[in-house]
Amino acid sequence: MAYIDKYRVIFSDDKRILIKCPEDFYGEYTIPDGVIKISDKAFSCCEHLTQVVVPNTISHIGDLAFLACVRLSCINIPKSVISIGKGAFAHCRFLSEINIPEGDIILGDFIFDDSGICKPLYTASQFIYMPRFKEGVYEISEGIKKIVGGAFADCKMLTNVIIPNSVIEIGNFAFRNCTNIQTPIYNKHIFAYLPNSYEGEYTVPYGISTIAGSAFNNCTLLTNIVIPDTVIDIGKFAFKNCNNLTTPILNKHVFAYLPSIYIGEFTIPNGVEMIAGGAFYGCNKLSNIIIPDSVTSIGDYAFAKCDCLINITTPNGVRYMSSNDFDTKENQ
Repeated sequence: MAYIDKYRVIFSDDKRILIKCPEDFYGEYTIPDGVIKISDKAFSCCEHLTQVVVPNTISHIGDLAFLACVRLSCINIPKSVISIGKGAFAHCRFLSEINIPEGDIILGDFIFDDSGICKPLYTASQFIYMPRFKEGVYEISEGIKKIVGGAFADCKMLTNVIIPNSVIEIGNFAFRNCTNIQTPIYNKHIFAYLPNSYEGEYTVPYGISTIAGSAFNNCTLLTNIVIPDTVIDIGKFAFKNCNNLTTPILNKHVFAYLPSIYIGEFTIPNGVEMIAGGAFYGCNKLSNIIIPDSVTSIGDYAFAKCDCLINITTPNGVRYMSSNDFDTKENQ
């Protein structure tokens, strides 16, 4: 049984998980000491919530936890928090003050999408959010290791982003709709973004080891992408909506993308070790995929929306295969 407090906020029966605040709640709410988790969508659409006091017993803030709390103006995240889910403060348009604790906190994609924060938000190791009105060139500080998914999304007045060589991880759709950026973004480790204006063939620079998720998203004028053998990891949906590609994209390590025009049976070359997330997304004319024993990892949504797929054999050596590889719904 659930516990309900005097404000009609619902908790788990042991009072350790905050499940849901009523959407008509008005004013400031203090989460009781002892609560360890704020559930997914717990405060979503609480339009009259103005402030939340978070105790230092909280360790997890769920996906979309404060989505569209349009009057929420400030919140203090205690050092006890070790993870914040995707879109947790999205569309909080009056949110202007927030602190993110230092350390190895796990941050989901698009945490502050379309929020009221008016200055770049980052910790010593993670770049989290850039306000949409930022203009010109922005240089990320040396020492940053990760750019959170959606961090620069919809920054249409930026003309370039310089990422230091300390960056080794970039989340999905980090540069979505940065339509004024006209040059590729990458460092010596990771390829982050190619502007949609590029056409014909593009060669990823030699030495790059990772291609970020959605790096080539919506590059509809590209006809081919050459990936050097130095690349050993490719993020989810790196080539989604590259509708002019007509040949498979791969190197000797990673199978990255198959155009949806392919029909019938397809065999992944022997020696490939990884199938990237979304690699076969939307290949709804395929009936069979043959995967060699060399494959050890299969990314998220690798076979999503392959509606006519009848047979697929997964090698015994696969160490990682996502539970949503065959999902028909994908994130952001």
